[in-house]
Amino acid sequence: MTPAVPVPIEYQLIGPTEGGGVGDLLIGLDQKRQHEPQQIVGDLLNAEISEKQARSIKYQMT
Repeated sequence: MTPAVPVPIEYQLIGPTEGGGVGDLLIGLDQKRQHEPQQIVGDLLNAEISEKQARSIKYQMT
């Protein structure tokens, strides 16, 4: 049997919490889905890399 492929999750960056920490924010974003904080951070980093690559391609095309 092959393992199930995880479904990508979309997150919206909304900034740090009032206390300046992002840990509570990341945990708060995921209370219903129960994903590991490491997975959330990994997904956010992948989204940031994809955005930077898209901006780079756009810059090269202009």
